[in-house]
Amino acid sequence: SDASKEIKTLISSSAQFVGRGVEAVGGAGRALNLLVDRVTHISTLVSGIATGAAEQSTALAEVNVGVTQLDQVAQRNAAMVEHSSTSTAAWPSPRIHQRRLALGDNGRLGEPGQGTASICSPLWVGLAAGEVGRYGNAAEWATDQREDDGGSLVFLSEPLAEPLEILGAPQLHLRFASDKAQALVSVRLNDVAPSGASTRVTVGHLNLCHRHGHGNPIALTPGQIETAQVDLDDIAHSFPVGHRIAVSLSTVYWPIAWPSPELATLTLHLDGCAVTLPVRPADPADRSLRAFDPAEGSASEPQHDLPVVATERRSITRDLMTGQSVVDFPRWTYATLMPAIGQTQSGQALCRHIITEGDPLSATCETRYSVQIERSDGIFLHESEGSLTCDATHFRVRMTLRLSENGEQVFARDWDERIPRDHM
Repeated sequence: SDASKEIKTLISSSAQFVGRGVEAVGGAGRALNLLVDRVTHISTLVSGIATGAAEQSTALAEVNVGVTQLDQVAQRNAAMVEHSSTSTAAWPSPRIHQRRLALGDNGRLGEPGQGTASICSPLWVGLAAGEVGRYGNAAEWATDQREDDGGSLVFLSEPLAEPLEILGAPQLHLRFASDKAQALVSVRLNDVAPSGASTRVTVGHLNLCHRHGHGNPIALTPGQIETAQVDLDDIAHSFPVGHRIAVSLSTVYWPIAWPSPELATLTLHLDGCAVTLPVRPADPADRSLRAFDPAEGSASEPQHDLPVVATERRSITRDLMTGQSVVDFPRWTYATLMPAIGQTQSGQALCRHIITEGDPLSATCETRYSVQIERSDGIFLHESEGSLTCDATHFRVRMTLRLSENGEQVFARDWDERIPRDHM
């Protein structure tokens, strides 16, 4: 009976690894969901191998990895959330008010605009975005945004005369026209220091075919003026005195979002464009906020990390001759001994994103996962590889899954499916 339970666990774990590999593409939407559903179905078909969950040996270590350069900001923002959650009975707090900042002429933020501004971003915009899914390691966070801003429309405020705190979800209101039937807009809210260094505060994306709702995608009519609202991720942040607020818009954000089939140019009609910020007014009571209680959790079973050599590094590689960019996101390279259950678990994985400048149809995501569990009763191995590519009308998903016990393959399955893009 124990073996039967463990069999189901491994197959479920296998499905999760394949699913995570495909999810890294971010913008493939329904294509990814279909693939994950197919892979999960394996758990009802196979019963021949034992396992444990691949993340149990690394989860605590990942949680404990601090991002030290963000610590001061995190503490200040946590205080805002603490006060908002204790001083009112409602969420969002009734103290929050929406401040509207117009996107003005000549890149000014906070001054009404009357003209237009256009953008067609190069396909390298987004390389400073950091990891698709973040787990706490420093290299996974967005880096200085000035590089991505080089391929974006940027609207910049005057230096702040006093601190500005926001708590909630900023929104961008757009009045625009596109020269293509499909287009993406990505919006970043940045904190620009006096030195010019730009820190991403929050981000939001919208496939503009979904401007009337995600359940009703409608192609754009080239040249026709439309309106849209882009919701950015909820955030707590304090902009210090002397810093500037920046709003950056791009038509590409690779590899976080899958690019449109053609490079689109968006023209903003500035008289209808603005960002609204959920501003939290200063409160003298903040100075009396108590510190957070220590984190609660159960004691961990003993475990020992074994020496392991990472075969891949978190990297971005550009070929200046071909224009190709390659982004590598290593996943879970580890080897852990868990004496309490007599098990050694090891794994390594890679998610790779490839694109060539000027050709959005060159977008490719490749994944490779390997997880091994060694116990007294056997060695059990999961291996999977996958890729997601596209043409103008379809996504193509190709996956392989192999499971073995003591070197003998007990299950294998391959996928090769074409899925309509459906306004993506």
